[in-house]
Amino acid sequence: MLKILYFSFNKLYRIPGDIQKPGKSEGMDLHHNKLSEVPDGIGGSSQLRVLHLNNNYLNVYPDEILKLSNLIDLDISSNDIRDYPLKLTELDKLNLVFIQENPIAESDNPVELKKMITYFEKVRGKDKLLIFWSV
Repeated sequence: MLKILYFSFNKLYRIPGDIQKPGKSEGMDLHHNKLSEVPDGIGGSSQLRVLHLNNNYLNVYPDEILKLSNLIDLDISSNDIRDYPLKLTELDKLNLVFIQENPIAESDNPVELKKMITYFEKVRGKDKLLIFWSV
């Protein structure tokens, strides 16, 4: 069984059908490609703990990620995501989130980001979650 699937720096515009469902793999690294969406099949992996989608062309937060109940490390930095991924609060095990270098303007709704951070701090404690965010 493959533990981590690495498909970085491949200029992929879409995830090929045979790797859309990572099966029992614990990690999937798809950074530095040309992905604009995440296929529905990726959420079917109950074992996936690490997902790196940074440096792609995602313009919306992929809801398919919310199906990854064991996800602990998510990197969606350096994409074109414009809204705060507030639904991340639904992932109970998530403790490392990279969302920097997306065009999320501070003036858009800083109250929503503060709500998300406050929620994580209350539920998991300040020492259990790192969010890397910059404007």
